[in-house]
Amino acid sequence: MTSAFHVTDLAQHLQDLLNLRKEHVDALADIDQTLARIQSVIRPKQLGRPRNAGVSSVQAAVAKRPQKSSRPRKFAKTAEELVIDFVKSKDGHTTPDVAKHWHAQGRRGTPDNTLTKLVKEKKIIRKPLEGRRGSSYHMP
Repeated sequence: MTSAFHVTDLAQHLQDLLNLRKEHVDALADIDQTLARIQSVIRPKQLGRPRNAGVSSVQAAVAKRPQKSSRPRKFAKTAEELVIDFVKSKDGHTTPDVAKHWHAQGRRGTPDNTLTKLVKEKKIIRKPLEGRRGSSYHMP
């Protein structure tokens, strides 16, 4: 008899908890409705651009941007020829000078690997700059 008494108490307690949960769910729904009405009346100033606004302008900007190709590009001169000819044109060009010329020729990246290769092959000479960071390049 004792176990039957506990089972009925447990069933009643479970039913009370379910009823209490339903009351809380209903109360939350009422709170959500009230907040929605308040928000529709107040309409706070939204920061930033509204959702989905200007999507076409973003897409247009992306479409106008030049696409980078993953294919190797073709140039009239090799990287080594470009650097050697530039260093020959005037003795004492610095690394930033060579990089500026490199980009002016439409090349991506930096000429650092090419400069290092030419120095190791003794096709050009690297001299540290006095009193500042960097190097200048000369013909041997």
